[in-house]
Order: sequence, then structure tokens, then C-alpha cells
Amino acid sequence: MGSPFNWAGTEPGSTEPLVFRDFFSDIARQHLPCQHAELVGAEVDDDFEAGLSAESRDVLALVRQNGKPVVVSLAPRLFLPLFVEDKLYGIAILEGGNPDLYEKYTIKALLDHSRTMTSDFLALQARAVDPLTTLFNSVLWRENLQNSLAKGADFVMVLLEIYPRARDAAHAHAYLKRVAGALDSIAGRDMPVFHLGSGVFAMLWQGATAGEVRTMADVILYRLQREGLDRAQMGQVWVDGQDNSGFTELMDRGWQAIVLARQRGPFAKAAYLDEAELGCHPFRSLVPAELNRFRNLWRHQDKFWVAALQADQNGINLRDILKPHLGEGSRLLERQDGGVYLLLADYDQAAALSLLQGLQDKISKAHDWTFSAGLAAFPCAGFKRSAVVVNARKALQHASFFGPATITPFDGVSLNISGDVYYNEGDMNGAVREYLLGLELDPRNVNLLNSLGVAYVRLNRLKTAIGCFDKTLTVEADNYMALFNLGSAWLTCDRDDLAVDFFEKALAVDDRIFDLILQLAELYCRSGQYEKVIELLAVDDAEQAKREDWEDAAARRCLGEAWRNRGENRKAMECLQQACAFNPQDSRALSLLGELYEVEGQGSDIALAFCREAVELDDSKWDNLYRLGQVLDRQGDKQEAIINLQGSLRLNRHNIEAAVLLEKIYRETGKVRLAERMAEKLEKLTEAKQGVA
Repeated sequence: MGSPFNWAGTEPGSTEPLVFRDFFSDIARQHLPCQHAELVGAEVDDDFEAGLSAESRDVLALVRQNGKPVVVSLAPRLFLPLFVEDKLYGIAILEGGNPDLYEKYTIKALLDHSRTMTSDFLALQARAVDPLTTLFNSVLWRENLQNSLAKGADFVMVLLEIYPRARDAAHAHAYLKRVAGALDSIAGRDMPVFHLGSGVFAMLWQGATAGEVRTMADVILYRLQREGLDRAQMGQVWVDGQDNSGFTELMDRGWQAIVLARQRGPFAKAAYLDEAELGCHPFRSLVPAELNRFRNLWRHQDKFWVAALQADQNGINLRDILKPHLGEGSRLLERQDGGVYLLLADYDQAAALSLLQGLQDKISKAHDWTFSAGLAAFPCAGFKRSAVVVNARKALQHASFFGPATITPFDGVSLNISGDVYYNEGDMNGAVREYLLGLELDPRNVNLLNSLGVAYVRLNRLKTAIGCFDKTLTVEADNYMALFNLGSAWLTCDRDDLAVDFFEKALAVDDRIFDLILQLAELYCRSGQYEKVIELLAVDDAEQAKREDWEDAAARRCLGEAWRNRGENRKAMECLQQACAFNPQDSRALSLLGELYEVEGQGSDIALAFCREAVELDDSKWDNLYRLGQVLDRQGDKQEAIINLQGSLRLNRHNIEAAVLLEKIYRETGKVRLAERMAEKLEKLTEAKQGVA
């Protein structure tokens, strides 16, 4: 077993230059008076160059051919070749800034700047790669974060803590390399991932909306959970362009968010919030001063309603405008966020709604503006009096889904929405609490049951989650989300038979979700139904283009395995090469590709290297060990083949192929007694398989 570190990746010029595209512009501006610089590879990059004008593409071709700078005067732009030892390394496209750049520099002067620029760029590469994961390291992270702060940009700083449960350093290193490969493939080429050391990863998400950040965070945590990780915590720090914080302060905030995420569960996220932001949570409990004011109002009241009102327009003083229109039995209290609470004593729901609607009509006619309201009652289920005020705010959140001028009573759906707020914040325990309360009010609500099950999955409480999805199906037998979630849960529990059944039922309801198709295809691979795999995944280019890159890489790996088992080795190799190109740490794709290289005579050394690397990355997969044993046997290393095949059988006692090969090697090496024992074991395995069939 070799060292887990990839020192070659830290040599100058050894890393793909376009990976550093985001960092190149800063270096170029230090050497030449431009405002922006774009890096283009020495070879044609169809994806990038498709966005350029026809003139720019022609100029790039000319620079590649002649190796000399070209100025396009209309833009103006400078196309500057970059060389490493007289070999074209890339092309810089410089624009903006001082006109002298495009008018007065001689070709010799530009080429001199090109050499120093390239030298600095190679030095950046050499010091910026983590040799374990081959991701960017903490040195470049610090520079990148400080540059983003200096530019005054808005961004989200993301820290991700992966803490491996490892038996030794080699196992921990392999674990982190797999995580790095998965993260890099999910993030894609446009979002750099950094490894800061000790299983802490970092990213900057620039220009993303709150919804996009939430989606990306959930995808990453979901994929890592699917990869079989024990835990993964994410901390987020939102930074606006006016923030004067320094690098250390931001990192401290990120770490505080990680600590909070740890407390929330095994696959949780948390955003850093200061004291003021914590006090503005929409469902915060009443502080003592607020509670005492309400106690004075509802003392001796056995039945009352609380309405939380919020103006639909900014700058409205609700309290002063509403007060003249209120009669006896109603009291107003101001809220910290500019809205008001209205307490209504001795009202039933119809009367309370009628009062609020009457106020709405009067205010809108007199002032040409409206308000929204959430209405909650006491008594209600088992809620305390103080909880009714918070319930009114939850009903107000519910009202926001219907648009302005909406008045909404508190119910189970309100708690589904408040649960979703906690879920989106990464607080799974808070989400579970809300969903359970909602089910007390509405026990057959399929959305609540599904949401509760998904939250339990994120908490790794799979059996409890399965119970929630089962209850959903008793209410609505063809509920897509329950069918899909049940399939995923049973898959995690290693019940492939049940997982396939529920996935197939979900596919019959809706065949548009690719994650379902991918999981079902992987199960078909495991059960040897390769025709079904090809039917699901072998699509045309237009359909393939709809997939995310990491989804397509996983599909290619699965499709490659199917083609291999159909005897279509060339097709299989093409698919697996594409999967490995996207995620070089995909142990299964490496193992399959190594086996095919050996079978096809494409290089025994490469085949063995791929299969060894797959086992080093993940020795918990029996098929990785089996394929390494196969390759070793073909190359004549019988003793090491035996070790790997024995390991494969320990992980999968029903692996007939490994037993057959192991018996053969025992006989070839004169281990007669072991061969006879293996023959007996093989006979039992065959009988058991026939009995199941």
C-alpha cells in the first residue's frame, strides 16, 4: 500500500490550470493594468468558448497557432499567451483598465509580463493544493476569503465538518479522500472546494439567493448521508458587502455555527446568528416582560383568541390606526417587529374572524393599505396560554403563503409550515417537535407525516421514519413522496427487496425525478437486472443534459457496470472513464475500470493500480476486494489474491464468484484441505441460492 498523499498534484504546473480560473484574475491585475482577466486553456474548451463571440474564438485560435499576443481594439481586449518551458500553457483574456495596456506595450514587454505572471500563477498552484485530497488548501482559502472581503462582495461562507470514525490514519485518510471526491463532484467546476485539514472543508457561495443556498446545503448533506457517512455538520455565515469583519472573526463565526450544528444532529446545518438576530426568530418564546403584559390581559379569562397582525406595507403604525376601531373585549399590544397582537376575550372563531375582516375592510377603505393576520385560540389541544401567542405568529407565517390581506386561523398546516422553517434552518429536532404537534391537530395529514419522516431520516432514526411513511400510505396509497422516501429508507437499512418494490411504485406515479431513477438503477445493478439499468439510464443527449454533473457521473458508473455485465466492454469503459474523470475518488468506478483494463489488455499495471486505489479508498465494499483479487490472480500474485478474496467473503458470505475463484486458487497453490472446505462452502451457497430462487 502506497502513501495516501498525492505529492505530484503540488508540483508547479501539474494541476489543471482552469481549476484555478477564479484566482487568476487577481494575479493578472497585479502585473498589468487591467480590470479583469479570464483564463482559457491551451486546448479548446467548448463549454467556455461557446459563450464567446465568433471574433474572440477566431483570435484564440490565432494565438494558439502563433503564440503571440493579439489586441482586439474594439473591445478593447488583450489575448496574452502563457508559456511553461516554451509550451503553451493557457491564454489570458485581459480587458478594462488603463488604455496603455492595449496601445503602448510592445510584444516583447507583454511576453515578459506573461512569463512573470505565469511564474506567479504556477507558484500559487504549487502552494495551494492539499496533497491528501487534491483540493485547494487552507493557504489559498485564506487568500480567497480575504480577497472576497476586500472586494466588498456579498457571499455565504460555508464550513463543513466531517469527523471520520477510523481504525487508523490510513483509514481516516481514505475516508476523507472519498468525502473530498464527493464534495468536489457535487459542487462542480464553478465552485471551488477547500480542505482546511482535519476533515474541515470550506466553500464560498457567491451571488446565491437564500433558496439556492438552502437547496445546495440540503443536496450536499443528503448526498453525504447517501455515501454512508456517520456524521456531517455544516456551518454558514452570511456576509454582506458592508461587513468590516476580518478573516479570523469570520472563521470564529463559522466555527460557532458548526458547534450549533453538532448539537442539532448527525446531518445538520446551522447559520451564525448574532444576539439581535436570535431575538428576531419568528417563533421565539415570549420574554418575561411580554409574558407579564399578556398575563394582565388574560387573567380570569378561560377562553380567548390572540391575533398577530402585520401591515402588508412598510412604515405603517398599526397600533395607532387600529385602536379607534376596536370595541370592548379587545386589547392591543405592540410587537418588536412593528406589528401588533390583538387579544379578543369571549369570542368564538366566527366572531373573531368577523371582527378582523371588518377591521380589514375599514382600514383598506380609509387608508388604502391592508394587513395580514394569524389567529390562535385558547384552549387549543394541550397548548399553554403563553404558547397561543407563538401559535398566532405561526398562523401569520401561514397567512403569508396566501398573499396580502389574508387572515388565517392556526391549524395543523400552520405547524407544518413552522416545522419547515426549523427544517430549513437545519434544526431537525425543532422540526420534529412542530410536525408532531401538527399531527395532534390533524393526524391524517400526509404532508405532516412525510415531513416528519424526512426529519427523522436526517436524524438517522430510520425505523421511526419508516413508520411515518407507512402511515402516510395508509391514508394515501399512491403518495409519491412516501413511496420514494420508504425506498430510500429501506435501501439505507440494506433491505434491497423492499427498496426496489417501493421505488418501482414511486416510478409508476412519477417518472420525472432523476434521483429515484438513479437509486433504482443502482439496485437493479446489485440484483443483476442489467437490461433494466440500461433502459433507465441510456438516454439521448438532450435528456442527459438535464442532469446535474454529479448525477450524470453516478449514472455513468452504474451504466458502465451494466454494459460490462452485458459483455459490452468498450461501452462500459467509456462510461466508467467519464465517471472517473468527474470524480477520481469514486472507488466503485475505479475498481470496475481497473478490472476492464485487465480483461481488455489495456495495461496490467494500470489495471492493478486502479483496483488497489479503489480498495485503499474504500475497503468496506466486498466487490472492490473481489475485483482486486481477480486482477491479482490474472497477474499471477496468488497469495495477495487469496487475502483479498477472503476479505471479500467476510464482507459478503453469499459471494459465490469469490468462493469459486478462491477454491481454484487453493487448488493451484496446493492448499488441498482449504480447497475442499471451500468446495463444501460453495455447495451450500449454491443450494441456498437455488432454494431462494
